[in-house]
Amino acid sequence: TLPTVQFAIQKDLLGTADAVRQALPLLNPQEPTYLIYGDNPLFLPTTFQSLLGAHKDQGAVLTLATAFLDDPACYGRIVRDGQGRILRDVEFKDATDDEKMIKEINAGCYVADPAWLAEVLPEVKSNPATGECYLTDLIEIAVQSGRTLASYQLSDPREALGVNTIDDLEAAEHIWSVLEQAQSNA
Repeated sequence: TLPTVQFAIQKDLLGTADAVRQALPLLNPQEPTYLIYGDNPLFLPTTFQSLLGAHKDQGAVLTLATAFLDDPACYGRIVRDGQGRILRDVEFKDATDDEKMIKEINAGCYVADPAWLAEVLPEVKSNPATGECYLTDLIEIAVQSGRTLASYQLSDPREALGVNTIDDLEAAEHIWSVLEQAQSNA
């Protein structure tokens, strides 16, 4: 049977964290929740399973998918400490020259504990420049509060492709057929 689908409406476009705020009343507080950017259509079922597995195995409040790209272009970079722990996601426009050299990106797919989301989403402040609240701020909130943050590296970084133009859509359609074929042959 198919799962029940419910919709939350974000009347004012105040960012990705605000979008999740609008959906909070619909979430089951006992079950981990997937958070996926709307412009990232290529995640495979096995990726969702692996991401959820990493989340549960590590007892995390937030688990994010990451990918390594030869040319990470304008994607947000994952900043880690010397022990490999994630410290934050830095947007390309806000990154230092050294941070722009980082090849690991935020793939735009998370698993989160809904009770933790309800607790910390009020802490996400709007960006003064844009007026938006960013979901990526949850990464630093988890780190600063000492909560467990986990990650799962995509086995195929093409799943992280964002679709923002017609050219991106054409590329995504081609990649999807390749990924789907590889999945069925596995």
